[in-house]
Amino acid sequence: MLKRAFLLGGSILGVVVLNGGARAESDWARDGQYAVTVLGTFGGANGSASSINETGVVAGTADQTGDVSSEAAVWYGKRPLGLGTLGGLNSGVDWPNHNNFGLIAGISETARIDPLGEE
Repeated sequence: MLKRAFLLGGSILGVVVLNGGARAESDWARDGQYAVTVLGTFGGANGSASSINETGVVAGTADQTGDVSSEAAVWYGKRPLGLGTLGGLNSGVDWPNHNNFGLIAGISETARIDPLGEE
């Protein structure tokens, strides 16, 4: 059994227990049966993760180089995989997505600002 904690932006996002097993936290630490994974960005300074599923896939948002825009991302390990945008600068996964089927719900800006004239 392996317990893994994911670290993004200096704080622990959460912990996933792989291959089951209910044990006290002190048992995991004493036995050394956990691993901490530092999650990367797309070259920017910040990122945020909002979800971890049972297989250890992390979803969230990571800054691009220059910290001008953020992109929705998934981490299958230490490197983020960008999910793109709908033509605008920013996208993100801003709420939990705890499914194990590879489906991720997110948000994105479009290339056209306020296309419906709501402001």
